[in-house]
Amino acid sequence: MKHPWLPLVAAACLCGSAAGQGTGQFSQPWGAIESGDRSVTRNEESVGITRIDGRSTRNARRPDPVEPGKRMVEVRFDTARTVVGQTTQTIEIHVQPCKRYRVVAHFATSARSNWEPAISAIEDIGECRRRFFQDKSAK
Repeated sequence: MKHPWLPLVAAACLCGSAAGQGTGQFSQPWGAIESGDRSVTRNEESVGITRIDGRSTRNARRPDPVEPGKRMVEVRFDTARTVVGQTTQTIEIHVQPCKRYRVVAHFATSARSNWEPAISAIEDIGECRRRFFQDKSAK
């Protein structure tokens, strides 16, 4: 056989074309739930996202994308600078297609003794919006 790598190239091409046909987690509109940034002005601190719908996340700052719908998000906040009562709390988020939700620990007072999870920002996911909601008649 002159080219022993030829079957590998053919297999890679077949796998690549199957991936391009819209299979996998990005084949339909998705949402994202991520940790927000610290804001002294708004009394907000960054959190770790430990579970979404009871499943542990691989990355506490930027978990994997989720399907739109109601999601139960468990967040964790603890720090050596602030005395907090409860370190883990849950927030319910109604995820819309192609939206990113930034979750933070919000303190009602500057004493920073009690916190609750809050959404600090909701942003469009441009790639998702272009892919699924682009006006097809404009072409």
